[in-house]
Amino acid sequence: MNAVQKSTIIAKAYREWFERFWGQAEDYKEKLIDLLRKSKHGDYPWEPYWVYIKSLYEYFRDDLDTEGVDLFTSSKVELTEFQEEGHVKALKILNKYDGVMICDSVGLGKTYMGKKILEHYAYYQRKRAMVICPAQLRDMWRSELYDANIQADVHSQEELGQKDCPIERFQDVEVVLVDESHNFRNTIIERYKNLERILGAGPRKKLVLMTATPINNTLLDLYHQMNLITRGDDYHFRAAGIGNLKTYFVRAEKGLTNLFNLLEEVVIRRTRHYVKENYPEATINGKRIKFPERTLHTVRYDLESTYENIYEDIVNLINLLNLTPYNLEQYKIDKTKKDQEDDMRNQALIGLIKTLFLKRFESSTHAFRISINRQLGFQRAFLDQLEKGRLLDGAEYRKKLAFEEEEPGTLEAVITDLPQINTGDYDIGRIRADIDNDVELLGRVHSAVEPIKEDEDDKLQHLVSLLTIDLAGKKVLIFTYFKDTARYIYRYLRENEDIKAAINRSIRIIDSDVPTAQRQALIERFAPRANLRDDLAGTEKEIEILVSTDVLSEGQNLQDADTMINYDLHWNPTRMIQRAGRIDRLGTPFDILDIYNFFPEKGLEKLLNLVRKLQRKLTQINETIGLDSSVMGEVADPKTFNTLDRIAAEDHSIIEELEAFSELAGNELMKQQLSQFLKSYSASQIESIPFGIHSGKGRRDVGSGVFFYYKAEDNHFWRFYDVGYNRILDNRLDIFRRIYCKPDTPRIEADIDIYEIKEKVKEAISEDTKAKRAAMMAPKKLDKVQSDLIAILREGVGVRKVDKAAAYDIIKTLNVPMSTAFIKDLKTVRDLFNKEKDYFELQESLKVFSKQFESNKGVEEEKEPEKKSFTPEDLELVCFMTLS
Repeated sequence: MNAVQKSTIIAKAYREWFERFWGQAEDYKEKLIDLLRKSKHGDYPWEPYWVYIKSLYEYFRDDLDTEGVDLFTSSKVELTEFQEEGHVKALKILNKYDGVMICDSVGLGKTYMGKKILEHYAYYQRKRAMVICPAQLRDMWRSELYDANIQADVHSQEELGQKDCPIERFQDVEVVLVDESHNFRNTIIERYKNLERILGAGPRKKLVLMTATPINNTLLDLYHQMNLITRGDDYHFRAAGIGNLKTYFVRAEKGLTNLFNLLEEVVIRRTRHYVKENYPEATINGKRIKFPERTLHTVRYDLESTYENIYEDIVNLINLLNLTPYNLEQYKIDKTKKDQEDDMRNQALIGLIKTLFLKRFESSTHAFRISINRQLGFQRAFLDQLEKGRLLDGAEYRKKLAFEEEEPGTLEAVITDLPQINTGDYDIGRIRADIDNDVELLGRVHSAVEPIKEDEDDKLQHLVSLLTIDLAGKKVLIFTYFKDTARYIYRYLRENEDIKAAINRSIRIIDSDVPTAQRQALIERFAPRANLRDDLAGTEKEIEILVSTDVLSEGQNLQDADTMINYDLHWNPTRMIQRAGRIDRLGTPFDILDIYNFFPEKGLEKLLNLVRKLQRKLTQINETIGLDSSVMGEVADPKTFNTLDRIAAEDHSIIEELEAFSELAGNELMKQQLSQFLKSYSASQIESIPFGIHSGKGRRDVGSGVFFYYKAEDNHFWRFYDVGYNRILDNRLDIFRRIYCKPDTPRIEADIDIYEIKEKVKEAISEDTKAKRAAMMAPKKLDKVQSDLIAILREGVGVRKVDKAAAYDIIKTLNVPMSTAFIKDLKTVRDLFNKEKDYFELQESLKVFSKQFESNKGVEEEKEPEKKSFTPEDLELVCFMTLS
């Protein structure tokens, strides 16, 4: 007590007080020794699993609470547990980056998460909001928002695709939600350009992108969607260590890195398997969520039993086609370099047209017959014009034929609209000979398929058999890629009285020609319970069989059915995910869902071999001169062919693997490991583990090295020192895979000089933070068009032809990165000035542009988030683990 007492009585009282507490004391020596051993200075043999769990807990600690997010307690939007967690994380990401991508698997309720995000901003914060969705989902969104009293403009993606779309009306929108955002993966289409203008004008907007399938063909699909968040600013994620977004994606496309570090920052991605494993007790409206098993069935049909070698004959004839009108550059007498590049691009497009023929042949002989007749008519008309001395440019018709299933206008109108070009520049003799050859080949193709009518169509007859025997009395959804095939099926099932009587169920069709309002009515009649129309269930209005194209493959609730038929092949595997997600949704009452897939018994390999050959040629051309995404189309890569084989083999795991899609591997597996631990142990047990602990384990099939986890303020640094290559890795997904442990993973001591390596890693982290801070401080690189205009304005001020104050305001606008749509506008202004040299017109045009763009009007100038650098002494060691 640090006191001296001479009084005997007081001293005695103190002694008795001490003896009483001494008698109650425990021997703490062993506990103290144990505590010291378990500290970073001790020698306690921590098992690797505890180092692994400590790393995950400290890394995800901030995600376990809602700190930093203003949540409103009252809500009309009920979410289940995993949706609420996603909603909170989305708000955090929006606060940090002004954009988020929600990529949960189909059927997991992204719509409800988006609805609650809109409630947060539009209802509680009174921000003006806008929803952009496919036309068939517009009424659904309006109804959902109306029920929750949320004010938001709802517009279709098709509206945005119109050239006269009044985008100036949306300039003051503050929150934009894009449903099925994968439809904005192509930068050259009008809807993408208009969305760029909406997002780019005025103060930065909050952007929510929602899609289960962000990547349809290449990683650049995802880049173009991310570009909407960044507003064309490839430096937007510099604070996350991604110096240039375009460069980052190019490296990922080449396999030099993966996208994990970006996905962690801005993407929410939970698969069906993840939710099933981690939220088994999740409920909606008091009912436990079901996750039915999906069973694949293969239906084999055989056209060759009646028409021997038809696949081989058709494939060989298609392969021999020249399709001359679509590549006149090939016949130029004197070719420029541009002509040679156009020739290669046209060859790629011809490859796509041939692939389209093969896809339509596999879909139905009826759809294929229409395509061949259309092509035969066009070639004959083109040749007829050539005989009259007119050579026509077929580029526009080529594009329509390659990318639209509908007939692109009447033949007479098409021929009339095609521009005439100079015959003197071309080898007319070769052109005439090649068209004559194509007309003869197409005539042979037509003769081969013309006799195949409905009764001889083995594929169609197998569908009838399936509907009348195996699926008798069932509610069935039939998908096909082509409208012509859908109508062919529907007409046969409805108009053949014997078939109609045998099926004995109500049948309807939905395709692109069915108006949106009528489409919604048909959906409600097919799935009345899922669409809250119980009054239709069991009545004569209820539809039992629905034939549809992929206009229904996005965002619809059709879970009254437990059976789906894919009448044609999955050339793009993401369509299988989207289709399956129509009946496999939250709220389904079924335990098993049946998915039937049609495959030809013979001849498929011949067809696929030509598709592979065409795709390889297209890829080679792309690598040589580069093709934009619209030219590349739906690329069938080797993974697609493997997927087809596995679907045909009834491999039930393929859908979940497609949903997981390795290129979008997020941190859900890491979180899942932590969640599993916290089900058995408390967070306080992990918190009691001190910083600085270490362990070691076997390296399995990876190289030897050391994992280090350092923290500095709110910054986390995971690094792996690869001993074999003397390099330091920082990709967290790669590191996670290396340190992955199970509770029984044995501890293995490593003969590695930890202290020397530790200093190297600390120094490297310090240098890395300095480099990233320097990158943050560096000016952003502008497009050349912007730099040119800034230089022209300064020159105009110098010669007193441009107002100095006006030039200053314009340059302020031009001095920020912009999206492609705005760069295109500026290019037009610059090119006109270079031609006319009119400073006044330049100044006035840029004033109009600045008013439209108005990047700083009414708001404070955007500031980069502060990026600190750290010295090695600033770094606190959380833990480390050796792999040997």
